[in-house]
Amino acid sequence: MSDNDFIMDIVCLRRSVAGISPDALGGLLREQLQDPSLPESDARALSSVWEAWVERLHVVCGAARGAERETPVIVPAVEGGVAEGAAQDVSAIFLAEEVEAAVDAAWRDSPLQGLLLDATAKALILRATAQLLPQTAADGCAPVPVLSAEQARALSAAGLVHPQTGLPARRYAVLTYFPYRGGCSVCALQRMCGRGRGASPKND
Repeated sequence: MSDNDFIMDIVCLRRSVAGISPDALGGLLREQLQDPSLPESDARALSSVWEAWVERLHVVCGAARGAERETPVIVPAVEGGVAEGAAQDVSAIFLAEEVEAAVDAAWRDSPLQGLLLDATAKALILRATAQLLPQTAADGCAPVPVLSAEQARALSAAGLVHPQTGLPARRYAVLTYFPYRGGCSVCALQRMCGRGRGASPKND
């Protein structure tokens, strides 16, 4: 399978996670919250939030190398897809900063509503990641890449990672290898993760 097989147009990615039924959303939220008692009425009410936030979903595939590109290619829907010239070594799937602001505002007004919106954003990111890189769902993990200095500078310039640590700077984001690479040995969080320290990953 070639690297190009992993490239998914952001419009297609958004379509793949849009139109979720209240029942399906309720299942995702119950799993995220680890609360089987979540009322169906809450899931129905959050369906419109999910659909609105699908349009705030973005993808970066590859921190570009060389002098011609110093920042990653950020792909909004109007641009149609991942640029073919992007270096295909890391991907970041994230929700726009305004989603974080909406969750923060909800927390201030109603902790319960804030909790539900937080779970909705996390579920959306995980579902989008599974659509772009299905093996993350199969493995139950998306290893965080060990970034090169060049990648860290590029992603930091885009506001996606902390320049000192190379770890995600956005609250609702998944940063992982592109194409997918599994196993604890390739994860930057190996020493901080219980799975990385003790459990035997499927692809390690």
